Amino acid sequence: MALVTITTIFQTIHISIVVLLSKGWLYVRSVLTKNDLSGLTMLMGIVYISYSAMFVSANIANMQLFTKVWMNIVYVVILMYVLCQCIDTKSQVHA
Repeated sequence: MALVTITTIFQTIHISIVVLLSKGWLYVRSVLTKNDLSGLTMLMGIVYISYSAMFVSANIANMQLFTKVWMNIVYVVILMYVLCQCIDTKSQVHA
């Protein structure tokens, strides 16, 4: 049970840090807007709940495929979001 908890929290924190860095946190700007922080909170919740669901449904055959597909969709959306934020941050630096 401890491994599941540590893995879930690690993945949530890891993805949050990647998103914060893509927004230019600590490099371009030191303060994020309320909308940025709200979006980050929503993202953290989605990642945390998705990983929790993945571990809970590990013994349910019908749910394994669904959770794997869901996790892939979450990662693709996060990748697209991070890439867009990196482009926006780069344009802020060069402006």
